[in-house]
Amino acid sequence: MIFGLFDKNVNVMLELKVDGLVRSPMSRPGSLGPGQTADNLQATAETYLTEYRVNDLLTWLLRELLVHQPAEPIQFMVDLMTFPGDPSRATQDGRGLSEYRKSKLLALFHQMDKDDSGSVEFKEIYAHSSKYGGMALTPEELKAVFQDFDTSGDSKVTVDEFLTFFSRTLVQCSNEEFDEMMKEMLD
Repeated sequence: MIFGLFDKNVNVMLELKVDGLVRSPMSRPGSLGPGQTADNLQATAETYLTEYRVNDLLTWLLRELLVHQPAEPIQFMVDLMTFPGDPSRATQDGRGLSEYRKSKLLALFHQMDKDDSGSVEFKEIYAHSSKYGGMALTPEELKAVFQDFDTSGDSKVTVDEFLTFFSRTLVQCSNEEFDEMMKEMLD
C-alpha cells in the first residue's frame, strides 16, 4: 500500500498507491465499498494520512530501520513506538534482542547466578524455577530445557547462551507478554 522512495539525503518520500490497490490481484472485488471510487479513496486516504501524520511516522520508522538495520525489524519498530522517548532501548544486538529486553534478561541471569560465577548451572535454574513457579515442568523437562540453553555441552549456561536461547524463543512474544513473564521471574 505504501512505498518509500529515497533521495540523496536519505529523506523518505511516501506515496500512496491507491490505483495499484484497486487493480491489484490481491484486492477483493467490491473492496471499495458502495459508491466509492478510486479518486475519493485517494482523497480520503490523503486526508487521513495527513491528519494523523502517518507519513511522518513511517518516514521516521523507515529512517531508523535503515540506520540500524536490526536483525528483527518488526520488533525493532514495535520497540521504537513503545519507547519513543528513548529510542536506544529499541537498539538490537546481533541476536535481535533489544536493549530493553536484554537488560531485563541480564537481570534474570544474574538473579539465577547465585554464586556469581558468570554462568548458571542446572541446580541454580532448578532453584530459581522452584521459587518462581516454574515447577509446572518436571525435573526431566527442566533438564531438557537446560540442555537447550547449554549449547556448548559443558553443563553451564553462559550469558551468551542464555541470551541466544531467549532471542530464539521470544521472537513472537509481545512486549506486554515479555514484561509479564519478567515480572513473574524477577524479584
